[in-house]
Amino acid sequence: MSISQTLQLIEDLSNNIGLPKFYKDDLKLNKSILKKYGGNKYILMLREAGSILFPLNVGANPIFITHYIKEDPTVRFFVIAGLSDTEFHEIDGALASKLVQKPPIIVGSITNANKLISVIESRLSDHNVCTSVFSAPDLETSPSNWEEWHSWFAETGNPVMKSVMGQAIKRLPQLVN
Repeated sequence: MSISQTLQLIEDLSNNIGLPKFYKDDLKLNKSILKKYGGNKYILMLREAGSILFPLNVGANPIFITHYIKEDPTVRFFVIAGLSDTEFHEIDGALASKLVQKPPIIVGSITNANKLISVIESRLSDHNVCTSVFSAPDLETSPSNWEEWHSWFAETGNPVMKSVMGQAIKRLPQLVN
């Protein structure tokens, strides 16, 4: 299925359940997310005042989903298994929370220092991973800055990437020696 077909399914779902009622233009932002992450798995969050298409397993800040679980009674979540998915499955907030907190990288499975550096730098170069609710850091992605990244993710409430960075910081010296 194409991106435009997926977008049409999202729009049809939105119209069928009547969400969002306000900020419907949020739905137009989904095209750039689908282009960037393609056949990835997503959570579509629809609520009275907007929507979010959240790419799973990339390290994006879970607060973009978990905040609404606690604060917005109008929120509904749907899993989109990828661009070939023709039916979106509704899930509850507990499962949505669990899915958005899955790490994008299994650091312990990486057995080469260059591969670890490459994978971490790729995650740190992704704007959707490195943006918090109100800011984005101005840091280099090289290992010499990983401690600062770890602190930044801790300060901005991204426990997923804080954990990944902590593991990467410990793992790199093991792979170099």
